[in-house]
Amino acid sequence: MDYLIAGTLNYDITLFVMSLPKPGGETKVTRLKRALGGKGGNVATAFAKLVGGASFLGALGNDEAARIHLNYFKDLNISTDYIKIYNDVESGTSYVLVDENSGENMIISYPGANSMLTPEIADDKLLNELSKSKLVVAANVVPELAEKLFKHSYGIKVYIPATHVKNACSVKADYFIVNESESEYLKGCRGPKIVRTLGKNGAEIAGEKRIYVEGVNLEKFGLKPSSSAGAGDAFAGAFAAALAMGYDEKDSLKLANYAAAYKVSRDDPRGSPTKEELRKFLKTVDPAFNLYG
Repeated sequence: MDYLIAGTLNYDITLFVMSLPKPGGETKVTRLKRALGGKGGNVATAFAKLVGGASFLGALGNDEAARIHLNYFKDLNISTDYIKIYNDVESGTSYVLVDENSGENMIISYPGANSMLTPEIADDKLLNELSKSKLVVAANVVPELAEKLFKHSYGIKVYIPATHVKNACSVKADYFIVNESESEYLKGCRGPKIVRTLGKNGAEIAGEKRIYVEGVNLEKFGLKPSSSAGAGDAFAGAFAAALAMGYDEKDSLKLANYAAAYKVSRDDPRGSPTKEELRKFLKTVDPAFNLYG
């Protein structure tokens, strides 16, 4: 196993609205879309589209959503050998509200089988394979599982704590990837480099030697923002992919930023670009960037 992505899988029901409702308010749904999501699945998709494949560790119920997930991953050359199927629980589901005008979103999630993502899900067979891995990404899993996976790998370790960020400091990783609000919980953490997404303002690797890249103005290049749902996941997957492909931190940050911007122009949570799509996009936004492969 060269690359492992561990994380959550959801079946997303996206409601596009005229405006995001305030507490007690009401809004009109203009259209509805069903798609695959979940931070782990989205990150794995972005990664595999650029690198060419990976292995995935996750949990699903024994239902139709699970079968859709498994078939989707096979088409992307993502091994499903370490996805566990549980008979007594449904697959995770998320309900996403997207503002048609700004692309901003709100997400309500039912974890379902994702609750089984505990240290016990990593069996001996997986841990033995991890000793050969070049990179491991843990996306929105409990710190204890992330720590167990990283402990058995000698490769690059990337943690995307998301909802577990308050308890993430103890995890020994090379990189944490967080958004602005999540990064507040990591002040004082020592060890991992903090990669922080800044929305339309770009992204940075925080620290004494700050590395910063500006955001991409889609409208400047004739593109309209569609949905930011999954943009952070596209960024994380592309950042990990760039590291796996041998880019330095600055260019990894750039490539991830471009992938996230491309995703915002699409309403699919897994709308991250393929290598060919990203190559065409780069000809417009940054012709000097050399995309390997």
